[in-house]
Amino acid sequence: MQTVTEKLDDVELKLKRWHTRLKRASTEINKLTKRRRSLMVAAAQAIHPMKLPEPTIIKPVVISPDVVALDTTIPDFLNRANPVIAEEMTRKRKEAEAEARRQMPLTGRAALEAIKPKRKKK
Repeated sequence: MQTVTEKLDDVELKLKRWHTRLKRASTEINKLTKRRRSLMVAAAQAIHPMKLPEPTIIKPVVISPDVVALDTTIPDFLNRANPVIAEEMTRKRKEAEAEARRQMPLTGRAALEAIKPKRKKK
């Protein structure tokens, strides 16, 4: 024969199991309800299908011979085939990068040195 505490423990265990089953069933019911709603909407649209607009015929584009050809040559100041111009462009780019690097916020030791007060020369 079970004591009252054993019966109470047994009831608690069964309650816990049934709560788990209840949550699972509730989740499944919600999923099925949402699925039924979406299927009903799809069925309603199938009954009343939308009319598609008539396809339009696209006419081919005719290029007239009067159109001037595009100039595809590279301007002299951008032509890197010339080594003098390429060198000049590289120098300007590196100067711009160095200037941008100087303007960046400092970190670590460089930041500490930047905020240190400068010593006055005697």
